[in-house]
Amino acid sequence: MMNARGRMDDIILVTADSDQVPAMRAARALGKHVLIVLPPGRINYLEVQRAADNRLELTKRMFRESLLPPDVPTKSGFVIKRPDKYK
Repeated sequence: MMNARGRMDDIILVTADSDQVPAMRAARALGKHVLIVLPPGRINYLEVQRAADNRLELTKRMFRESLLPPDVPTKSGFVIKRPDKYK
């Protein structure tokens, strides 16, 4: 983390994994702000929330409204398909 001193501004971390807490604390010790974005249904993960400066809960509705279209064509003609489980 010491090399990160000048290589990042602030951090937006999408997780509820408490294994990230030491990295979050180290970043804050360097004066960086940490925003934790909690996946749907993870609002009760308090240890992660306490290690961040701010938190945002990603709701199921927000997640649904942020999905890409089913097919995304690239310039080369290749089509990226959204996984069926996200329909």
